[in-house]
Amino acid sequence: MTHPRFDRVAFPEGNPEPRCAVALVVDVSSSMTGEPIDELNQGIATLAPALCEDPLSALRAEISLVSFGGDVLVRDPRGGAPLSSPDAARAFAPPTELALPTLAATGDTPMGAAVHTALGLLRERKEQYKQAALDYYRPWLFLISDGYPTDSGWQAAAQAARDEEMRKGVSIFPIGVQGADLTRLGAFSAKRPPVMLRGLAFRELFVWLSKSIELLANSSPGDQVGMAQLGPWAVLSTS
Repeated sequence: MTHPRFDRVAFPEGNPEPRCAVALVVDVSSSMTGEPIDELNQGIATLAPALCEDPLSALRAEISLVSFGGDVLVRDPRGGAPLSSPDAARAFAPPTELALPTLAATGDTPMGAAVHTALGLLRERKEQYKQAALDYYRPWLFLISDGYPTDSGWQAAAQAARDEEMRKGVSIFPIGVQGADLTRLGAFSAKRPPVMLRGLAFRELFVWLSKSIELLANSSPGDQVGMAQLGPWAVLSTS
C-alpha cells in the first residue's frame, strides 16, 4: 500500500542517481541580530552556486532548511517561505532549484524542536527514496547555533538525535557560533564534538560544506567518505 503522502512525490525523470539529503538546521534567534545574521545569509547564498558547479552534486544532493528563532519553520527551498504543512516532498530541493530565503533574527532558541523536525523530514525523505526505488546516502544534519536550547524538550530531542546517529540513520554535525554553549550543542551528536566557527566566517563554512557534499556525491552509497579538510574557519572544541 502506498503511503498517502508518497503520491505527491515527484522525482525528476531521467535522474536515477542516488540521493544525498542534507538538512540545515539554523539558529535565527534574536542573539543573531545584526552582523551574525547578515553573514549567515551571505554564507547560505553561496551554497547552491557552489553545488551546481559539480555535475554529480547537482544531480544527487537535496537540501532542506529548518530555521529556529521563536518558532521552528521549515522553509520552502524553492522560494524560502515557511511551509504551512511541511512534508519531505516539498522540504527538499536539488541545488539547481534552490532559492533559499534571506533569514531574519527573532525570538528564543527552540533547538530541540528544530532538530526533532529535521530528523522527521530526513526519515520521511528516505522512505520516499525507497518508494521511488532510488538508492541514497546516509543523510547529513548540520546544526548551527550561537546559543543554547530554550525549549523544555531539548534533552529528549538530543537523545533521539544521538540514537538515530548510532543506528546509522543520520550523520550530525554541530557547529557553534560565538556565544554558543558547546556542551549542550554537543549533546545532539553521539559521534562528533562541536566545531566552533572562528568569528563570523559563515561564507568559509558553507564553502567547506559544499566541498564536503561534493566528496560524498562523487562516491558510492555505503562508501566511507570523510569531510573536506577543516579550514581556518573552524576552531576544534577541546572540552
